[in-house]
Amino acid sequence: MEGEKPINSHIQLPLSVLRGFSTKETIYNANNMPEKREVIYAMDFDGMIVKKDIKEVNTKTGYYSAQIEERLSEIETKFGDIKHKIRKLYREGEKANLTLNNKDVETVAKYCTLCLIRSEEWHNRIREKHKVLNPQDLAIKFYFDRQQELDQLISCDNITFVYLPQEDAALLLPQCGFAKFICDTGVFVWVPIASDLAIVLTDRKTITEDGVFHIGHIEDGQVDAINIQMIEAEKACGKKVVYAKREKDLLRYRKYMMSHKREA
Repeated sequence: MEGEKPINSHIQLPLSVLRGFSTKETIYNANNMPEKREVIYAMDFDGMIVKKDIKEVNTKTGYYSAQIEERLSEIETKFGDIKHKIRKLYREGEKANLTLNNKDVETVAKYCTLCLIRSEEWHNRIREKHKVLNPQDLAIKFYFDRQQELDQLISCDNITFVYLPQEDAALLLPQCGFAKFICDTGVFVWVPIASDLAIVLTDRKTITEDGVFHIGHIEDGQVDAINIQMIEAEKACGKKVVYAKREKDLLRYRKYMMSHKREA
């Protein structure tokens, strides 16, 4: 509506994902008063680590319209309920499968697709194809309103949830939001959604006919390899920052990031 105040949009990483990598800590506001905030740690390729309020991470006022923000929020809220189901399974010790109804399955596929569409790579595709200066709203609007005009990015049949059971290890979060792995067994796209939880998109069917998702777990020796791929994905797409829940999770990879600094 005319006269509405523009929203401070999260460009690439949804607030729901940032919350999965955050902790509540005391920080001091502009008036030097202590406040409890949800914070996340960020490190660039110079090895500089800073602590940020998640509401201010990778944001730009008016980047998405109020209408698009509302639709994104709707999907993120529904997806948050599914994350809760996964955590409940683990608390109860049932770690093998997650059964979702058709609407939940559709929500997971939409959420993953939107994670990809929110990337600058996708926005550049829209900008070149449709000759528009601000492609971000158009990209997401196409997905919601004209899905038949987009390539089928993600099939509900090709999604696996992967859990990280080790308390002393954690996943990193690249600012680009996802990382692609190509190996002998196929192509995998990892979408981290919390420091201990990720969605893996594959090129083969993983879900059963009755809506049962497989929940895997990351082995001890796999965490470093996965996080290095997250760093490489960040470097490849021209970004400059990776995030983590704890400072120590970044310190583990500081030397690697500094030695692989992207050339200007």
